[in-house]
Amino acid sequence: MGHGENHGLVAAAIIAVLFQLVVALALTIWAAIVARRQTGRWWRLAPILPMAGAGLGFLGFAVAIGLLVGAFRGVGQLDPEEKTAALAHDIGRAMIPAWTGLAVSGLSFVVSLASSLVGSLRRPGR
Repeated sequence: MGHGENHGLVAAAIIAVLFQLVVALALTIWAAIVARRQTGRWWRLAPILPMAGAGLGFLGFAVAIGLLVGAFRGVGQLDPEEKTAALAHDIGRAMIPAWTGLAVSGLSFVVSLASSLVGSLRRPGR
């Protein structure tokens, strides 16, 4: 992988993070507007959901990156035959927090979108 390709990957990752933050912020603002119109505990807590989901998603990927770095560091002393099996196992293990974070983040966005839509369509104060 060339030096320019690394910059492209970093730029793509930054764009993806910024996009997720913009979506989370938009959902948070919408949920806060709906929360002011509606009553009840859920509506007061709803604005927290998108940013909490985004944070847990970022945390999942950060843990996965840490596990991947550890996986590649750990195979340096192994025989070539053992490296493949060890990397396959450790990479698979590292993907668990990444997919879990992605699922939690996505679910929080869907729940926030649905609740804000419902809250926007129903009468205020109910």
